[in-house]
Amino acid sequence: AGTPGYSVGSPRCVSSPTDHYRSFQTGIWSDITTWESSPDYSTWSPATLIPTSLANTITIQSPHTVTVSANASADQLIVSAGATLEHSGGIFTIEDGIGDDMDILATGVLLLSTTAISPSFGAGNAVINVRGNGMVRVSAASLTGFGTGVNANNYDYEHQSILEYTLSTPFSTANVTYFPNATSGVIPILRTTQAIGLPMGAGTNTTINGVYECNGNISLELAGTKTFRNGIRGTGTITALGTSGTFIINGVTAELGGTGGLVVPASGLQIGATTTVTMSSNKTVTGNISLLADTYIDLGANNLTVTGTMSNATVTSYVRTLGSGKLTLNNVSTGAGGKLFPIGRTTINPLFIQSTTTANYSARIVEPITPPIANSNYAVLRTWYITSSAASPSAFISFGYTPATDCGPSYINAGPVEIGVYAGVAWNIQQSGLTPAAFPIVPGTFAVTNTNPINTFTAGGEFPFVIANNGAILPLDYFVVARAQKINNSGIIRWDIVDADNVRSFEVQRSLSGSGFQTIAMVNPVVHQLNYNYSDASLQAGTILYRIKVNRMSGGERYSNTVAIINDNKGLLITSMTPNPVHTHTAITLSTAKAGRVNFEIFNISGQRVKTWTSVVAEGTNIIKVSLNDMPAGVYHLLASAMDTKTVLRFVKQ
Repeated sequence: AGTPGYSVGSPRCVSSPTDHYRSFQTGIWSDITTWESSPDYSTWSPATLIPTSLANTITIQSPHTVTVSANASADQLIVSAGATLEHSGGIFTIEDGIGDDMDILATGVLLLSTTAISPSFGAGNAVINVRGNGMVRVSAASLTGFGTGVNANNYDYEHQSILEYTLSTPFSTANVTYFPNATSGVIPILRTTQAIGLPMGAGTNTTINGVYECNGNISLELAGTKTFRNGIRGTGTITALGTSGTFIINGVTAELGGTGGLVVPASGLQIGATTTVTMSSNKTVTGNISLLADTYIDLGANNLTVTGTMSNATVTSYVRTLGSGKLTLNNVSTGAGGKLFPIGRTTINPLFIQSTTTANYSARIVEPITPPIANSNYAVLRTWYITSSAASPSAFISFGYTPATDCGPSYINAGPVEIGVYAGVAWNIQQSGLTPAAFPIVPGTFAVTNTNPINTFTAGGEFPFVIANNGAILPLDYFVVARAQKINNSGIIRWDIVDADNVRSFEVQRSLSGSGFQTIAMVNPVVHQLNYNYSDASLQAGTILYRIKVNRMSGGERYSNTVAIINDNKGLLITSMTPNPVHTHTAITLSTAKAGRVNFEIFNISGQRVKTWTSVVAEGTNIIKVSLNDMPAGVYHLLASAMDTKTVLRFVKQ
């Protein structure tokens, strides 16, 4: 009769103890039908001996599972990708012979399935090499103690190798070091697959020289220190019990992620010196986080939420917002309830927020200034994107920066400076005339703090903020906004400004029949007055253009948008688009002879119509805000038409 898997009549070779052996099928190690052998690793025949440590090589092939249930020995043993070697009984001895003693290759598994039974090691220095993505799976108790079982020095866990614990009873945490041989650049994974009902580790230290992947909820008793050298991930929540002890992440590189929560002890989660933690998903930390020297948390596209505080920030220790990810701090209030957001991108640009309405705040840094401002040379070259969970929360915010590295070439750190906020269409000045001061919370930085409460926020809305010298944020058409209207044969020109502190005088300028602008009136500013008007009684027939020239105390001039009065029965005129070039949004200044409906059309350089809409307008000046965010960059023409009249303006989209 033939052997299963071999043709009848094929020669049957007698195995030698020193042959190469490999699994022929799933089976028991001591069952001869589990194996085949070869004297030259080329010609294979059914084995006539059980392999021992005398064999040249022993290979468990995929997808076979070979089970050691009685005494056996091996050397140069390979668990192939997709194969499993189970040790369920007897003494299984790995000998220190020529070459590698035992290799668990990627996706190969060594399964330990009986309490207190694990491979033993012969004379010399026998080693089980767990290669990257190879696995030691623990499915029995009493195998995870200090220096024994899977924590013996004879296990060499390589980078990204896995030690998987599948029980719902506690694994060892009393002064245990997992992966004792893993150097700083080697990051294996300790994975638990089930919730563990009993608290673990009372009053003792535990060190994991790798990543802890927790896929079931666990509780850790304190007072000891729990060191997760290369971070934490997984679907389970890790909860610290007790009032003392510390959680530490202190590898050169580390990870923080997974859907599970992290409830840290009262002393918080400590990110060790020279550690860079990369967020691999959104994560919530219940408690505080402390940053040591030269420490970074890289958010990328992920959000880090901290219910407590973040402390010990420096110019070289902060949360880097290198993408869309945000740092969220919960329950920000006033006084001692104010919280530091140690955020930055290429440098630290911290925020300190106090909120009259207790709320959660999120923040990130964007470089360069986005959306652009009028003159970034006079600005801190950062945008603080801030979100509040409350609407109009009356926030007082300190915006931090380093003058030597973060600012435009003409920025004057002595001030005065202003805070700008982007309200969806244009920049608005939150407050002007502020003076930067040394930021005591983060030594080496300066901060600008508003003295009037910021109520810009809508619940959940994200708002960009910038810091710049007075006059640098708003483009010309936004520092002073003009409107014009004909009333009883007089031209009424009105203008609004955002700040009168630095205004020496206003000049009302007029252009007739396409001629140059001439000053027709001088108006002096009034302290704290932001709205002005002038009546031009000398209206001529046709179209008359107006603008406001602003003469500043500090020198220099600004101009309003240009507006028109059409002293006729019909007519309309686009006098400006601001900004132009357009980035995302713009404001169109349109003057009309009478109220009605105006059709707007935008054509690209090839004459194709790419956007249309209709607006209801009043007689006189109309400022129409529009989003062009969905249009590609290029040169366009804007056509406005009503009845038998039309007007065209050329603009650029960047």
